[in-house]
This record gives sequence, structure tokens and C-alpha cells, in this order.
Amino acid sequence: MRGASGVAASHRRQLLSVYAGLLITAGLGAVAFAAEHTAPAAELPRQLPLAGWSSGVADLRLLELSGEDITNQLEPQERAGKISLLVSGARPFIAKPKQLQTLVLADSERTVLPGGFVMTLPAANSAAPNAEAQRLAWFRITVIASPLPAPWSEATQSYGTALSFGLKAPANSPAGLEPPGGVVIRFAFENATAEELLPITLEQPGVEHEKTVALRFRPTAASPQLVVRSTISDVNLELRAQPRLEVRPVQAEVLGLGLAPVEVNVLLVSPDGAGLPARETTPLLLQVSRAAKLEPSTPTFGPGESRTVFSLRSGGVGAVRIEARAGSYVGSATVQQRFPIAPLAAALLGGALGGFARRFVKGARRAAAWRRVIEGLVVSCIAFVAGVLGVNYFEALPAGVVTTEAGGFLTGALSGFVGVLVLEGLSASKLPNRRKAASGAA
Repeated sequence: MRGASGVAASHRRQLLSVYAGLLITAGLGAVAFAAEHTAPAAELPRQLPLAGWSSGVADLRLLELSGEDITNQLEPQERAGKISLLVSGARPFIAKPKQLQTLVLADSERTVLPGGFVMTLPAANSAAPNAEAQRLAWFRITVIASPLPAPWSEATQSYGTALSFGLKAPANSPAGLEPPGGVVIRFAFENATAEELLPITLEQPGVEHEKTVALRFRPTAASPQLVVRSTISDVNLELRAQPRLEVRPVQAEVLGLGLAPVEVNVLLVSPDGAGLPARETTPLLLQVSRAAKLEPSTPTFGPGESRTVFSLRSGGVGAVRIEARAGSYVGSATVQQRFPIAPLAAALLGGALGGFARRFVKGARRAAAWRRVIEGLVVSCIAFVAGVLGVNYFEALPAGVVTTEAGGFLTGALSGFVGVLVLEGLSASKLPNRRKAASGAA
């Protein structure tokens, strides 16, 4: 009996051990299943400071990357001049000012534009995921311009400068951190005329990934601006430019060979073309590329004056370049000196006809007609040159009229007719003396 009871007891112990093992295995499986299929606890929102926001909370606008406004969801608060947001998760978003800002750039100085991508990152020198070790950090657009104020180019008749745009990564950010998407920047101009600029796209942070835009513009008002529009920043950039000198000849062409002067106006103007009065007496230094004569040679801008005048008399033929400089302001213009073919031909034609017309006067010898034509040509050529130089034998024909084709013809005709009469009178007065001398010698 004892042997049978011992066997039965051993058999019961084995069954109990098997049942215990099955229960433990089932319990562990249930725990693993629950761990796999139970949703994690929702991350609690936490209030994080938005460092670097210079405007107040009233000017803060928060957007999803898709453009949906989430300002109310993030509940921005302002305490002691600092902004904080109620953030949950690590989802990036956009922060932009509600009011459009206008910035004035300084030469060769990198400027951070308002707005940017905001990301939740671990705090500096910490890898803990708790609320105390989290911070909000920015990806922002930067711009640097050079040269400023923009200089004037005589070749293009416009102002020129270059702007370089880039992305600035958050301070103390992990290596290789990139923005959540590329930033497309589009451009337009206000109060200026310029060629259309193509959009640019910024994809990676760093100076080495900056993109440069060359500007050629001409202001039409006192404050020309470059309009910058992107996903993360909307701003107007004021384009400062240098005042300049405008050299304006009254005529683009003038008779060459010193035969005619041209009046030249020099204006001191602001970038939009409005007159800019001089603060003190400012001498105007002039240079010409050919042997032209300037009168006066050194004109000046008086206090409160924005305009001065000088005269340029041609020298030779071809283009003559005039360069004017007053202090740091420079301007130039070109005047074309042309050979006086048309007015001189008109004067010679008039002289020939005037000389030929002498044959129709009563008592004139018809046999001397061609001689009178030649005399008329010579006299009209001399009279034309004298007329354009201001030696005016005909008070009704000023030098400005003589240099025209009609004026040259009239000058030639009158001088040819009168000149032939004078020459014939002189010849007639000398003829009796010659006869007396001949008879005396006989």
C-alpha cells in the first residue's frame, strides 16, 4: 500500500508542475500581447519658451507646414517679455509675424529675417526626453547685401547690388539636422523698375549653401523695396542707393570741327531722380575724351542748388565723352560730333545759286556765269564757317539757324550773291588803274 500511495503522490506532483508551467507561460503571453496592443499614453502638453521672438504675442502667427493656422491650439503666452507655447510632440511648425515688416540692410552685414521653422529639440548637453530637457529651436532665413548703398552704373543706367540668402540652423543643434522642407523664395519690386527675378529654393543650412541674387534696379520713388515672400518669412527689404550726377546735353549731336557749341546741364539728384540741393558750394570737375573746349572749365553747385550749366564747343569729329564729378558723385554723357556735311552742302548749293543769280542783274556779262558760280562757292563756304562761329554778317541769322540745312542754304545764297557783287566791284575799281599803268609804260 505504501508503495502504491507513493507512486500516486509523485504522479500528482508532476501534474501540478505541468499545470504551473502552463499558467506561467499563459500569463507571460498575455502580458506580451497587452504590451503590443495597448496604445501608449498620450504625451502631455508642455509649456516651452520661444526664444528669439522679438515681437509681442499679439503679432505672433503659428501655422502648420500645410498652412493651417494653429495659433489658438498652441496657446501662446507672454510673461516678462518672453513668449512660451503649449507644445505636445515633436511636430515642426511655422512662426511668422502678422504685420509685414520693412528692414533696412547694412552693407556686408548678415541679417536674420523674421519668422522660421520651429522644431522641438533636446536641450543643449542633454539627451533626456523629459519636459525639462526640451527646447524650441528655429530654422531662419538670413540675407547679406553688398555693396550698399548701391552704386550707379552708367553702362546699364541702373543701380546694382547683390543679395545672398541662406538658412541658419538652430544653435547647438545635432549634426546633420535639416529643415522639414525646402524654402522657396519669390521676389518683386516696389517703387522701382527692374528685370523680373526668378525664385530660389533653400534646402540646407550653412553659408556654403547660400544663393545669390543680382539686382539691377532704378527707383521710381523715395523708398525702393525688394519684396521677399516665402513659406516661413514675408518681409520688404529697403534698397538704399547713392545719389548721382545726371549729365544732360541739350543736343545729342553737334557740328564737329569746332563749328558749334552745345549747352550741357548737370543735375545732382537723389536715387529716384528728384533734385538734391547741395549743402555747400561744391565744385564740379569735368573731363572730356577729346580736344573739346569747356566754358566755364570748373562750374559749381551753390548752396541749395541742384543744377549747374556749362558749354562744350566741339573739337574734331566723333564721340566725345563728358565725365562730371562732384565729391563722391559721378555722372557722364556722350555727345556725337558730326562732320557738317548737310548744312555745308546746303550752304555751297546756296552760294552757287547766289553767284549764278548775278547774271540776271542788268548789265551783267553772261560769259562770266561759271566764274560767278565758283566765286559764290568760295564766298558761301567762308560765310558759313563765320556764321557758325558767331561772326554774323546777317543779323537775322543767328548761329543756331546757320547750322541747319535751311539756314546754311540761305546763308550761302545771300553771301554768294553779295560776295560776287563785291568781288566784281573790286575788280572794276582796279581795272582803270591797270590800264593807266599799261599806257604809261607804253
